[in-house]
Amino acid sequence: MNEIIHTIIDRAYMIKSTAGAQKLVDEAKIYCSSLGLTHLKELSDDEQNTTLELIWVWNLVYSFSSWYLKFMTAKEMEVIDDNLKDKFSKSFEVFTSGENIFEANQIKFKPNPEMIEAANKFELKLITMN
Repeated sequence: MNEIIHTIIDRAYMIKSTAGAQKLVDEAKIYCSSLGLTHLKELSDDEQNTTLELIWVWNLVYSFSSWYLKFMTAKEMEVIDDNLKDKFSKSFEVFTSGENIFEANQIKFKPNPEMIEAANKFELKLITMN
């Protein structure tokens, strides 16, 4: 993974408030919509891989930030339960299993071990939130 991707992941992992999470949700939406798959075939192999990694990571950040907001709301209402944690874990299986947003577009992309480790780290952070 390149340094930009590490920076994105580190920044998301450091979320400490709902305002910070909402800012990342909004930012991730912008990046996900701007990093299109339309012109992917026109790029070199390295550029394609970097673009796919960025799309995957921004989708991970979007998912994590969205779930962070849900967990914070549940925490404030004192309703964090195993059902919520199970739903979250199932949604994160998409990232760690390699079944991802690219399959619908018939693009073969498997996250590398570092990317899967980042997804697992985000999942653990939310599951242990009480």
